[in-house]
Amino acid sequence: MWGSRRQGQIATYMRGKAGRVITAVNDVANELGVSMPQVAMAWVMSHPEVTVAISGADTVEQITDVAGALELILPDEMIAKLDNVSYGMRAVLDGADDDFEDDD
Repeated sequence: MWGSRRQGQIATYMRGKAGRVITAVNDVANELGVSMPQVAMAWVMSHPEVTVAISGADTVEQITDVAGALELILPDEMIAKLDNVSYGMRAVLDGADDDFEDDD
């Protein structure tokens, strides 16, 4: 599930609630037989308040993969699972605190 090149850096952000969200996305992806980026993008796009979803894809393969989210409709119970595990989570950007806020 994790890349080896920056595993140490990534591990610092994958604790607490952030780690549980990533694990839940991985669980949903495995259950549906799709990739984690597809689940993440489909989950974001399932929210009517979202007007644009931006992918961090760097390669043609990654773009092709994440484009699969356009045809992926997540079941309501999976959206609820992801919404529940991420409830109250926010990232502070461009501020003094660059860690994920966690309400735990």
